[in-house]
Amino acid sequence: MTTVRLTNAIRDEIAKKALEKSGIEEELKQHAKEVQQFSFDVRTYLLGGEKAVQEIESQLKKITTHIAAINKRNICEVYLASCSNWSFRVSFGGMQTRLNFGQDEKGDPIYMVTPSTDKALLAGDHELSKRFMELENKGAQLNSKREEIKNNVYAALKSVTSLKRLLEVWPEAKELLPKTEDIVRATLPSVKVEDLNKMIGLPTETQSAA
Repeated sequence: MTTVRLTNAIRDEIAKKALEKSGIEEELKQHAKEVQQFSFDVRTYLLGGEKAVQEIESQLKKITTHIAAINKRNICEVYLASCSNWSFRVSFGGMQTRLNFGQDEKGDPIYMVTPSTDKALLAGDHELSKRFMELENKGAQLNSKREEIKNNVYAALKSVTSLKRLLEVWPEAKELLPKTEDIVRATLPSVKVEDLNKMIGLPTETQSAA
């Protein structure tokens, strides 16, 4: 077999697949959804509840319609100062942060009516403040886990210079190789990389059997 050099591009592709394989990327996506829902919940609470939000949005829609009708006459221009934003600032027990509503299915920012900053003040023992801290801690743990996996994978990848050598020291990495690479699928000597395999979830057949 012709020796294929382990380039940085190939290392990056393998690392990307390793992170996906480990499940950490999916966990982070799920966490992002939880944070987005939390932003909606905080907004609703600060605006006075579901009924209040519906009333506000209904009145705003009427005002916008009236303004459009006036401007259509081309006599004068009437502008409505925007009260819809992609994000808003909140204080949880004195800890200020900015929440946002994320993106829609098309990838466009979601804009909504937001509460004023001077009213977005929640005590540290408030239920929403507690949820905020839980989400913050969970996010920190997930990002730390991702960084640990990434660092360990790159440490293994940078210890060798060819795909052939990589498979000699880490046979299970064959599942992570770019499909375009010409690699040998023959049985190769194994070394102790159990911890790294367990962290990522390799090999797949072993994980399925478990």
